[in-house]
Amino acid sequence: MGANEGGRPLRLLIVNATETGYNGQTMFILKYLRNMDLTGMAVGYTAVNDPPEEIRGYVFPQRNRRPVSYALGLARLIRREKYAVAHIHGNSATLAVETTAAWLGGAKARIAHSHNTYCMHPRFNRLLNPLFQLTITDRMACGIEAGRWMFGKRPFEVIPIAADPVRYRFDAERREAARASMGIGDDELLIGVVALLSPFKNHAFLLKAFALARRRNPKVKLAIIGEGPLRGELEQSILRMDLADAAFLTGNVDDVPDRLQAMDLMALPSLYEGFPNVLIEAQIAGLPVLVSDRVTRDCDITGLLTYLPLEPKPWAEAMAGATFTDRPAQSALGCRRLAERGYDVRVEAAKLRARYEALASPGRR
Repeated sequence: MGANEGGRPLRLLIVNATETGYNGQTMFILKYLRNMDLTGMAVGYTAVNDPPEEIRGYVFPQRNRRPVSYALGLARLIRREKYAVAHIHGNSATLAVETTAAWLGGAKARIAHSHNTYCMHPRFNRLLNPLFQLTITDRMACGIEAGRWMFGKRPFEVIPIAADPVRYRFDAERREAARASMGIGDDELLIGVVALLSPFKNHAFLLKAFALARRRNPKVKLAIIGEGPLRGELEQSILRMDLADAAFLTGNVDDVPDRLQAMDLMALPSLYEGFPNVLIEAQIAGLPVLVSDRVTRDCDITGLLTYLPLEPKPWAEAMAGATFTDRPAQSALGCRRLAERGYDVRVEAAKLRARYEALASPGRR
């Protein structure tokens, strides 16, 4: 399995059009690769910054500054290393730069993978869309709405935002240890958000709503997990709103599964999303979640998600009224429902590998 014609390995290049880091797109890529049997495969990875240590990586820092030079360099890499499949991840038709490079480099399969329902450069998205659609052979998306955003009425495959149930299922001992390490008392209710500190994640709105909730229920606390350009601004807001004893930022952490155990409620008031990884992970952990009504309803697999309009009052009321819930039962239900719906990453990674093999097969167009 995995060998191409003549016994050669299946040569796959993963192209990450954003920075490698603690973001949903990178986490999706790494989650699948780390749960995939890579025997008989030669996998490469490109991004604008340093790649993960365990993957053969190539850095192309000039993507946004010198796109022509970047595209030609990427094409040369694909041709030199004889990559048969280029799996290109992003959120708009600006991926035409990468898909054209893959075409020029001779990649047999050129997969465009949509990870969002919005982009920062709508004008370039419209201008490049004809070339983008012309130079791809296959279309994938993290969810239905993300696929429609990038591909319109053209057919595409949904590759689910899957997770490892063993890592995220509820564990009372891990919860107790995590809460102790975070200084959360037995009678305190911990609300958490796990997200890049970026405008579209809407942390400023969350702080305003939390401040209202805190007035009604002084037992609630807020953990803001993640890193990003808005950290300084959020730190100042916490001080200005007199929330220093109730809200805190952790930065990026390696123990997100344990932090989810510690929480009693998650909040995700994003302005837009594709299909957030953390919503699947939270449901495996049996964690109730407040979600912006701008996020796709496809994320709610278990009934643990409550969708709210982006108005402070309903968010404040929901946070102030948070309670301790039956996490073991909710987690067991979450694990079962998500496995039934195809969100077990161990199973889905095997399916994606089989898809790569089919795309690289000699009989494929």
